[in-house]
Amino acid sequence: MNITAKDIERFTSTFGIGGLISIAISTTAITASTIALRTNVFNVLEKHEPQVREIARFGTTFLGVGLMGLGIGVGVARHVGENHHFSEDEKRYLAKIEKCKNCKYFHGVQYYSTDLICAVNPSGLEGDNCPDGEQKHD
Repeated sequence: MNITAKDIERFTSTFGIGGLISIAISTTAITASTIALRTNVFNVLEKHEPQVREIARFGTTFLGVGLMGLGIGVGVARHVGENHHFSEDEKRYLAKIEKCKNCKYFHGVQYYSTDLICAVNPSGLEGDNCPDGEQKHD
C-alpha cells in the first residue's frame, strides 16, 4: 500500500480536529456538572446527583480521549514531517508548484485525480519563467 502525503494529511487532520471537538465537549460537560454540583440551583439536585456525577466522569474521560487524539495527530504530523520520503511524483509536483506559490493565480488543489495548479496555466509551468505570473498581495 502506497501512503501519500494527502493520506497522512487527512489522518492527522482527522485526529487533530476530532481531539479538539472532544476537548470542547468534555470541557462543557465538566464545567456544567461542576456548576450544578456546587450551586444546586432550585434545590433539585438531590434527585439527579448520580446522573450529574456520571456526566462529570464522562467529561473527564472524554477530555483524556480528546487530548490523546490531538497528541496522536500532532505526533504523527511531526514524525512524518521529519521522516517522510516523497515519491518521485510528489517531488515533481512540489518542485512544479514551488515557483507558483506566491502568484495570485496559484490554486494548488487536486480535483479527483487532476491537479489545478494555476488559474491561467492549469497544469503548472513547464519552464522556469511564467509570462502570466503576478505577485500575490495579501
